[in-house]
Amino acid sequence: MAFRVRQITPREERTARELKLTFLIVFSGLFAVFALIFWVVSASAAPSSDHEFKACHAGDRAACKRQRVEDCRHGEQSACDYDKAQKQDDPYQWCGQRYKEAWQYRYCLNGSPDR
Repeated sequence: MAFRVRQITPREERTARELKLTFLIVFSGLFAVFALIFWVVSASAAPSSDHEFKACHAGDRAACKRQRVEDCRHGEQSACDYDKAQKQDDPYQWCGQRYKEAWQYRYCLNGSPDR
């Protein structure tokens, strides 16, 4: 039993190319939109500014406080817990029980994620 292959007409071929091009444009546009949304969300959720970070490491305690407050607003719980930790009898143990990640422990204990 032999199968016959039907010839594609030029109109059908043009329609197929146009459909492929349409899908390419639509998916490229969707990718661009999702990439833009991701960029905006990640930029708004970024921890503190580079200026505050440098000032904090230069010894400016007010800059460290501003950095902690900003990071706390963005949902970093270890930044929020710094003041609570300082009121504990043993801040080392208190932060150690709550945070297993080294940078979170340092943030809780020292008020900066890498100081």
